[in-house]
Amino acid sequence: MACLASVVAAGTPSLTGRRVPSARLVEMQRGKVLCGAVHAFAEMGYQRATVSRIITRAHVSRSSFYALFADRDECLAAILAAAAGSVAGDLSAARVETLPWSERVRATLLAILEFFDREPAVARVCVVESLRAGPVVLERRARILSRLAAVLDEGRVEHPCGPHCTPLTAEGLVGAVFAILHSRLLRERPESLSELTGDLDAILLLPYLGEAGARAARRPEDPQAPSPGMPGLQRVL
Repeated sequence: MACLASVVAAGTPSLTGRRVPSARLVEMQRGKVLCGAVHAFAEMGYQRATVSRIITRAHVSRSSFYALFADRDECLAAILAAAAGSVAGDLSAARVETLPWSERVRATLLAILEFFDREPAVARVCVVESLRAGPVVLERRARILSRLAAVLDEGRVEHPCGPHCTPLTAEGLVGAVFAILHSRLLRERPESLSELTGDLDAILLLPYLGEAGARAARRPEDPQAPSPGMPGLQRVL
């Protein structure tokens, strides 16, 4: 297989005789590598998913991989960014930014859980395998969680119980939710993550809305959501 750098520089004729734009070629190759990496990381775990195993699944050459990424960590960081971008696109299309705070929190949580249900291998990579990678991946992961915590932290100024919270409250709650997702994804047969929406939503809203406010914010179609005053939930928080 030809080196990707030389193919991109020259452009490649398509089957119709027209040249495929170089930028599009790069994106196509990048997509193949990321797809191969997702399957390698999810199936074998970060430690065993070597570059050789990634390119075997992606059906690209080693030179093609290194034309796009410096190493496995940079590739995994790109997977995180792509996943975050996909969820952000869903939220933007739904105009979530126009919703009240509690609805934005719920919509963001649901978008993440539904994306993970659609892409279980990506979920495994983003939530489980990313913690086993190097500093580049961990920094990218921390930035994503920080953005989610910033959305949650807006509750401090919008609701009566909010002033009793601190920025660390939001950070801890987001971390707790992802710890729960981590434990679910480690199971041999993980259940649907979106079914956890009611429970997780209650955990996120309770510190800012109080018991009555969090109960009022629950939607009728979420009967599985526990009462925010349940002792078990209080122990979690």
